[in-house]
Amino acid sequence: KVAELDELQSDFDSAVSREESLKIELCNLEETTIGLEFKLEDSASLLAAEKEKNDAEVQEALQRLKDAEDELDLIKLSQAEAEENLGNLRTEKVELESEFAEALAREDALKAEMQTMEETALGLELKLEDAAAYLAAAQEDY
Repeated sequence: KVAELDELQSDFDSAVSREESLKIELCNLEETTIGLEFKLEDSASLLAAEKEKNDAEVQEALQRLKDAEDELDLIKLSQAEAEENLGNLRTEKVELESEFAEALAREDALKAEMQTMEETALGLELKLEDAAAYLAAAQEDY
């Protein structure tokens, strides 16, 4: 019975020793779990902050894109207005060139008419001089 009792005592001591080892292992696992929970919370917090930052950058990029599209629309509108103005100026240029050509033709006609009048005036002067000479000669004859 003593040997049985010693064996039971030895088994009991082994069980207590294993229990102590398991308690220490459980404490270590709890500490590890708590450390991992803190790391997980920190990672989640960092991810949330990173997501918030990325969302802000995406919103900023979208706003810049919208601003660029608005500016492009204004440029296209200005370009359309400029093209319309250019068309109007080309039409006006053609009209002015036509008016200028008509003015040059009128000037040439007036120069020709003036040349004719000068020739007529010169012819009349000669006739007048001839008539004056004829009259002077006729007066001398009297």
